[in-house]
Amino acid sequence: MIWLWIWGIVTAIALVVEFLTSDLITVWFAAGGLITLLVVALAPSIPIVWQFVIFVGVSVVLLLCTRKICLKLLRGDNVKTNTDALIGKRFVVSEIQENYTYYKINGVLWQVFAVDGESLEIGAEFEICEIKGNKLIAKKVKK
Repeated sequence: MIWLWIWGIVTAIALVVEFLTSDLITVWFAAGGLITLLVVALAPSIPIVWQFVIFVGVSVVLLLCTRKICLKLLRGDNVKTNTDALIGKRFVVSEIQENYTYYKINGVLWQVFAVDGESLEIGAEFEICEIKGNKLIAKKVKK
């Protein structure tokens, strides 16, 4: 009878911790505790070792099988905003001033540097791969 209380407390603690956090951390242990609680209620003479095996087994299986799906459902699509949205965009070099290449995006003039020392010539197409401070790091698009 005591193990019913213990598994009920384990389940309750896991649920409280889950409600207090913003990430999925203990929901699988709450499910494992609940399943173990039901098993102990139906078969009170089950050895303690098997109770722990059931608890850990159910928790780990649920964690491995459902975590990615649950995170994707909870977080949805990650929409890039601000400068993150520029990464992966392509542009054509339109002007070079004083040995520096600049590109205007949404009214903001960015200084552009090429990856691996590639030359930035007018008319060449580049893809933004990184942003460092106020500089765009771009690689030449192979045609």
